[in-house]
Amino acid sequence: MTKAGWNKIVAEFRTSGFTGADWCAAQQVKEHQLWNWVSQYTSGVDHDGRDDAKPRFIPMRLDESAMAMADNPLTVHVGPAVI
Repeated sequence: MTKAGWNKIVAEFRTSGFTGADWCAAQQVKEHQLWNWVSQYTSGVDHDGRDDAKPRFIPMRLDESAMAMADNPLTVHVGPAVI
């Protein structure tokens, strides 16, 4: 089955309201294959391993007090490391 076919199957399952086991039994689809494709579409990873998830940016507006802090360095602590 093609990726487009699995995309349609995953969409139909998600809108069905059934559990995975019940939907697969009714549609004669192997449950492990359904969950494999559901996880691939959820993670944004294509079936050939490419990450097709698009980066998302949120616009921010900074007021004057935030702009004044721009001259101060940013310190990030991760465990014992300081960046």
